[in-house]
Amino acid sequence: MASPLKGFPAHGSLGRHSRVHKGRPPVRCQVCGKSLSTPTSLQFHLRMHTAELPFQCSVCKQRFSTASNLRSHLTTHAGEKPYQCSVCLLKFTRADNLSRHLLTHTGDKPFQCTVCLRKFSQAGNVRAHFCTHTGESPYGNLRTHIRTHTGEKPFQCSVCLQKFNLADTMRKHLRTHTGEKPFQCSVCGRKFGRADHLRSHLRTHTGEKPYECSVCGQKFNQAAHLRAHLRTHTGKQTYMCTESHKSFITTSGLRVHLIGNPYKCTECGRRFRLAPPLMAHLRGHIRALNCLA
Repeated sequence: MASPLKGFPAHGSLGRHSRVHKGRPPVRCQVCGKSLSTPTSLQFHLRMHTAELPFQCSVCKQRFSTASNLRSHLTTHAGEKPYQCSVCLLKFTRADNLSRHLLTHTGDKPFQCTVCLRKFSQAGNVRAHFCTHTGESPYGNLRTHIRTHTGEKPFQCSVCLQKFNLADTMRKHLRTHTGEKPFQCSVCGRKFGRADHLRSHLRTHTGEKPYECSVCGQKFNQAAHLRAHLRTHTGKQTYMCTESHKSFITTSGLRVHLIGNPYKCTECGRRFRLAPPLMAHLRGHIRALNCLA
């Protein structure tokens, strides 16, 4: 029989491990009340509240709250991806990223909100969701928000040198260069470069329409479709033809206008659906020129 005793290199490690069996977290965060297993864990946790980021990447200058997070980040510069998904063969720099990715294949949502019982596939998502109940705004979000005022864009694409204010946005952008489409529809096999594009596409199979108009109750499968629909209630016309200066509520309306009026006057830019009206219009320009002569 295998021994239940685990070996530890130092007395401190054994002490920390013994608390797991005793089930008595010895320290509690005075800010949010979370219990931590060790004073060191509490020290790292407090940086989330203070926004302290003492560890800086020597390559891109991004800062991190812990040395382990910095080490994991450095692998993104080295290009090393030792963790591979056994389902779709996509590779990752970190084991925890692979674990989160695997949930996209299994559909598991192991993290549940204790208030409304809604379930999530990632712990970070449930933490962000929980703030909708508490009204709390985490410092991490504050740092990101401040960049909208300062214009700071610390993340740069190594291919085209375009800069971004979020690391995740840069990663998504990189796929436009590599052509990588790691997210595949399990129904029809179509692939996508972004997870949110796959989620939107899946609704065409399931018929799910989670976006509801607050005015008339009509439902839509994409938020963009709801936004376009809302303009039919407000009458707001945001898409303008630069040639005729006619405005439209939707981009599709503008496209129909441009396609439906293919004959363009070279003098003033006005468009016509048929050639004869254009010819008559051009004669007006000619008469005006003759009058000036």
